[in-house]
Amino acid sequence: MKRLFISLVCLALLFSSCNNRGGMRFHKVGSFDEMLAVAAGDSARPVLLYVTTGSGRVDSVFTHEVFTDTALARFAEEKLICARADVNEPGWEGFTEQYGLASLPSILLFAPDGELLMDIAHIGFLGRDEDGDLPCRKAMLRAMSLSCDCLNADDSTLFSAYNWKQIGMLTIRLDSRLFRRMINNKERLEKLYGNDFYLQTDYAMSSAAVNLVVERKGGNVCVPHRREAFYKAIDMLADAGFPAVGDYYCTERYRFYGDINIATGLGHREEAFRIIDEALAKGVATETECSQLRYQLGQ
Repeated sequence: MKRLFISLVCLALLFSSCNNRGGMRFHKVGSFDEMLAVAAGDSARPVLLYVTTGSGRVDSVFTHEVFTDTALARFAEEKLICARADVNEPGWEGFTEQYGLASLPSILLFAPDGELLMDIAHIGFLGRDEDGDLPCRKAMLRAMSLSCDCLNADDSTLFSAYNWKQIGMLTIRLDSRLFRRMINNKERLEKLYGNDFYLQTDYAMSSAAVNLVVERKGGNVCVPHRREAFYKAIDMLADAGFPAVGDYYCTERYRFYGDINIATGLGHREEAFRIIDEALAKGVATETECSQLRYQLGQ
């Protein structure tokens, strides 16, 4: 009897250890609506959605090495709702196109009502640093923390000196609440961080511009969601007081970035030359910049 009792205790401990490995725990959701249903009733916690094909080396590393990280798991357990989406399964048709995801896996962070807060970019970098750690773990923890402040904190907290430094390490999606709040706080951030606000905005816009066109098996394509988000962001900048022309950080210069990257990316040479000439005439691009672009196009 004693032996049986000890065996049962050992089994119980083994079961407990198997279910408390310190890893992040994900809801397996069959659609975006199902994800929102899981988040319903908990308005204070962002939803971290891991979007994957369910296979491949990168997915394996995240499943077995990143999501098992104790610090990530502890933070996620307390502050987030985590869900996993396999885009090869029914219910997720068109999701990657809807959010302009060019590579998988990707991680998106949503408000419980479905608004995109931000994403975790460049998570495919799997090289180890000098401490033997995966840098993407640190990037994830940084973004997870910021997503909580983006959802729950006031502007002074979200854009504190500490958070601003963390934001500076991110590539901000133009269709995110984080970008919208940043632009809506233009005057505050100008006073706090000076030209660094414009540098951060410029980096977000420039990064988005060069990623409007992606390679596909049948040839290059312009991603509709990214294009729409990019030109909406230009309108947002205009509403926030960015000048149309006459300044390096002007809306027409960003429009030029987008237009020329789409034209050259799709191989529309004549359209690209027209865009270059128009930008030079408006004063939103310099003669040197235009000469370099013409050279690249083979004129």
